[in-house]
Amino acid sequence: MDDLAPHHTRPLGAEPQAPGHAAKRVAHGDLSPVPGAAAAPAGSVLESPGAMQHSLSRLVGAVRGASDSIGTVDRTIDRTTQRNAALVEQSAAAAGSPSEQAQRLADTVRVFKPAAA
Repeated sequence: MDDLAPHHTRPLGAEPQAPGHAAKRVAHGDLSPVPGAAAAPAGSVLESPGAMQHSLSRLVGAVRGASDSIGTVDRTIDRTTQRNAALVEQSAAAAGSPSEQAQRLADTVRVFKPAAA
């Protein structure tokens, strides 16, 4: 009878309750390493949640990296938009209105009118 236990626990990779606990941890979002998964035989029930946890951890890392990149791009776009808005305001202030420019030109040209003879 003692020979049956190792024969049945080998496909599990651990004692019968360990794969169930590992599956619950992964299902609840616990992405910490599954205890015993690294030493579990390939293809065992315990090795599967360990592999799933590893894949999910890589995926979460990739999503986190992409999110950080999006945040950086968003901040860069915001700074560029603010700079462009400031340049537009400066250009508008420097140009003045067309009627003001026309009045200044008329005042300048009036100085050069020849005196009536």
